[in-house]
Amino acid sequence: MAGNLYALLVGINQYSPTGGIPALRGCVADVTAMRSFLIERLGTPELHIRLLTDTQATRAAIIDGWRTHMRNQAGAGDLVLFHYSGHGSQALSSDPGEPDGYDESLIAYDSRDPGQYDLLDKELAALIRAVEQKGAEVALILDCCHAGHLTRARGVDRPLARQAPPDTRSRPPETVLTELAATRSGNVASEYVLLAACRDEELANEYRAPVQQQWHGALTHFVLQALHTYHPDMTWGDLHDRVHAQVRAIYAHQSPQLEGPAHRKLFGGVAPPVAGYWIIIESVGERVKINGGGALGLNEGSRLAIYPPGSQVVGPPQGAATVDEVADDHAWATLDRPALVAQGSRAKLVAPGFGDQQAVVAVDDLAVRTAISTVNQGQPSAFLRVVALVEAGDGADYCVVEAAGLFQIQNVLGEPLVEAPGGAPQVATVLEHLTIFRNVQRLRNPATPAALRDAIAIVDIAPNEQRRQEIAATSGQRLAFRLHNRSRQPLYVTVLHLGADHAIRRIYPSRGPTEKLAPGNRSLPISVVATTGATGYQPREQIKIFVTSIPMSFDALQLPPLNQGELHPPSTVRDASPLGWLLHAIRHTGTRPIRPVAAGADETWSVSDLTLVVKAEAFDRTA
Repeated sequence: MAGNLYALLVGINQYSPTGGIPALRGCVADVTAMRSFLIERLGTPELHIRLLTDTQATRAAIIDGWRTHMRNQAGAGDLVLFHYSGHGSQALSSDPGEPDGYDESLIAYDSRDPGQYDLLDKELAALIRAVEQKGAEVALILDCCHAGHLTRARGVDRPLARQAPPDTRSRPPETVLTELAATRSGNVASEYVLLAACRDEELANEYRAPVQQQWHGALTHFVLQALHTYHPDMTWGDLHDRVHAQVRAIYAHQSPQLEGPAHRKLFGGVAPPVAGYWIIIESVGERVKINGGGALGLNEGSRLAIYPPGSQVVGPPQGAATVDEVADDHAWATLDRPALVAQGSRAKLVAPGFGDQQAVVAVDDLAVRTAISTVNQGQPSAFLRVVALVEAGDGADYCVVEAAGLFQIQNVLGEPLVEAPGGAPQVATVLEHLTIFRNVQRLRNPATPAALRDAIAIVDIAPNEQRRQEIAATSGQRLAFRLHNRSRQPLYVTVLHLGADHAIRRIYPSRGPTEKLAPGNRSLPISVVATTGATGYQPREQIKIFVTSIPMSFDALQLPPLNQGELHPPSTVRDASPLGWLLHAIRHTGTRPIRPVAAGADETWSVSDLTLVVKAEAFDRTA
């Protein structure tokens, strides 16, 4: 590194007996091992490192370490490292802006003694800012819990959680650091890097290595292990990926977090920023576990490119995988071919999945079941999967029942959707129509690039009754709006209307499949008439606005009104791009086709929705 490194290392196993804080086992070992690394591997002068353990690590000593050892010595181009291993907690806050009434805090040796208090998160932020104002970079490793309720493992050989009960004492204002007032008005942007042991609601566990039998914090243990392979270009993102995967493999409910610029090098310098990716936290045979799930946009069918740990996730990947199991916070994917995937490898989303394009139909009538099995020119429907009516509660999308000589299609709650005027073959066709319509309704792009996200704004709505992404309308009312390109690049726009008659029509542009919209420009007025449909079963209509960076036709998604016109036109999607493959799957095959992974495959398009809430006396239950 070009500048100097100044480190303040704080590890506390034994707390003041007066405060009643439970002891820990691996905190002193954490920071003494970090000191050894800094001296022996990096050549850091011993005078540049201040080590505070147990009785030395008082609140006053920690604050003095920030002020005299780091702030007063570090200057432009230098790096300041603060490593804390001990208990994290909360303290009663005097700030009315705190939602739960508590500040997060670090517990010093004497924090809970009479007249002494924790080091609050806002106080730590003030100390960081004072160093940054000197021009130095700041990095922190906090191996502690920093929020949540008290949960603590018991037993000699069980890992202890680094969290103590909150401090509920009312704190005099004069005990809060004076730097707060001085730094709040500063104009220096804070860009420190923080590697934290866990999320706010989780616990930071201790871990005993099976060979050395030495207790450490789980975070610090794997940080030190990763530093065995340290090289000058290693970034905080590289370190986090590796540590995150290893900690999660042992403690499923501890997820190390990285805040700040991940492309900063560990001990000075900046690497090129890396595009978004997930981390491979486990590899079992041909399957890999990813640290992202449904809450972050992954779903079944998503295609991933796999890159080695620490890579820039560009260029040819070392492998590819398809997501086949999704939870809220993780997902499993199957590799296209067997490969050795290391923990900490990076997975980039290159093609979003859209779940199962098939609908599950519960029906007992033999004629309808036969019609579904032969609807595709004598072959089974690509869009429908049949189960018995008794299985309807196990995830059926539609139920088919016969009433008064007519087949009625219901949802799983038994509510009528539509009636098929013909016999069994017409029922099969109607079900395919409803499924294709549903697939287009659900069409999203979780991989939308930042350049397209919110690039197009909906403006000039008339009548102006918009509420977020909804417009209230009455049946037969004509509504109009325009689209504003707020980006700095030309974009192509297509607008489809999904009507109450289950038709899908292109309403913009009127001539040609898409319209180029220059930066800063607004489209011509786009109008649509709200209708209830013949049945009155669907009081909501949907407008889908597709935005692409290259010309693209979405006409293949169009549908005629239900029971009118040909459902499957002979033409297919001619565009060979990944988006073209997707449109073909939704409209024609009912399955996501297997195709090679290409970097940036789904980074050329986005889609947003506008809902029409249609009111009519016939079915307006709120009137």
